[in-house]
Amino acid sequence: MRAALLFSLLLSPIRASAFTIDISTFTLANGFRVVLAPDRSVPVAAMSMIVPVGARRETKGRSGFAHLFEHLMFEGSGRVKKGEFDAILERLGAESNASTHQDVTFYYEMLPANALEIAYWLDADRLSGLAVTHKGVKTQVAVVEEEKRQNVLEEPYMPSLWVGIQRDVFSNWANKHDTYGDFADLEAADLGDVKRFFSDWYSPSNTIIAVVGDFDPADARARVEKYFSWIPDRSARVVPDAAEPPQTAPRTFQVEDKHARSPALATVWTGMPERGTRDYYATVLLGQYLYAGKSGRLYQRLVKEEQVATAVDEPYAGGLGFPISDWAEFKAPGLFGGIVLQKPQASVSRVDAMITEEIAKLAQSGVPATDLERVKTKFKSDWIVGAETVLGRAWMLLRHAAFDGDAGRLNGELERFLSVTPEETREAAARFLTPATKNSFIITPAGESP
Repeated sequence: MRAALLFSLLLSPIRASAFTIDISTFTLANGFRVVLAPDRSVPVAAMSMIVPVGARRETKGRSGFAHLFEHLMFEGSGRVKKGEFDAILERLGAESNASTHQDVTFYYEMLPANALEIAYWLDADRLSGLAVTHKGVKTQVAVVEEEKRQNVLEEPYMPSLWVGIQRDVFSNWANKHDTYGDFADLEAADLGDVKRFFSDWYSPSNTIIAVVGDFDPADARARVEKYFSWIPDRSARVVPDAAEPPQTAPRTFQVEDKHARSPALATVWTGMPERGTRDYYATVLLGQYLYAGKSGRLYQRLVKEEQVATAVDEPYAGGLGFPISDWAEFKAPGLFGGIVLQKPQASVSRVDAMITEEIAKLAQSGVPATDLERVKTKFKSDWIVGAETVLGRAWMLLRHAAFDGDAGRLNGELERFLSVTPEETREAAARFLTPATKNSFIITPAGESP
């Protein structure tokens, strides 16, 4: 998977005391939405776009198409042959990449500011029409299948974390299948399927562009108009219903993992709060309190104090969105939880009882005030660091544009998290981390009894 890279260099000064950035937005006549966020402090820019199609919007029988397109969008277009997209940018000292998520696919070019017009031209060309062949489709299908083997099927715990949990917990197919897709679906794909998917989803009215960095807003608007306004809107997309019925009783799943060296317990809760609500902000911070690194409450309890586990936040950190999304990178529905790698001699019932006890404390009293302030301090630091790069800001802005309908909501979002009270964390824990919505996945190495 072409993973999005957040640059640690080429930073811009953003004050941690009041996170606000200059944002302007407009919509072209064909439906393209555009977000501009100038920053003249460093001569770099990010040209990025988000297409609100991820695994959740695929058609049954054609799973994996959203991620397949992450590859196909670099295969060639009207004026750019196969392999030339990256080659052109590399000659300019630029970099491009993409990532696929449950609800969106994200593309970007990170480049010197004086090369920004090349990025406009390249993206407009591939959005106006791909030059994909039957051979190119089959080649990229093989690449995707090998990625899934290496990154998921042959890695310890990953078959559960990336495939099994959502398959077993969710009821709606839109949410049950994984981003890589089923091999049979991918191998059955033909050129007609690819062209329909492109026409339906990669249309102007379903695409949002963000330009962040060293540019003049008036000049950027003129160039965006020049390169993108002529592309006709062609979408005939039908958005699938991703609604989930409420879970009414706890469930336990036994899983054998042939690559695991030690037993593990993954715990997930369903029915999470709607994005942008007070419960949502509180639940995000609950996840940070329980699962974020070695300072997380479950690491301290299970690894340091009781010594029944070796890790809590590996291979993925827990919290809202676990196991396949970061808390900020999905719309709904989502899960909440994490994975604990046990010591072989520790019983799963004892580990589960300790997790249950910590959740009960939160439902009764919430996150202690001093701990909540510590969580907020780390959360604020991570937020500011992520927003210091022009690419990090572009990703933030596009998520808000896609999920909330307003890129400007980024201004004020950090403050909404920082205003969460201990009582709000108590209410969220009591409302959403309930016994009835809990799912336990007992993962054992192949050949061992749970």
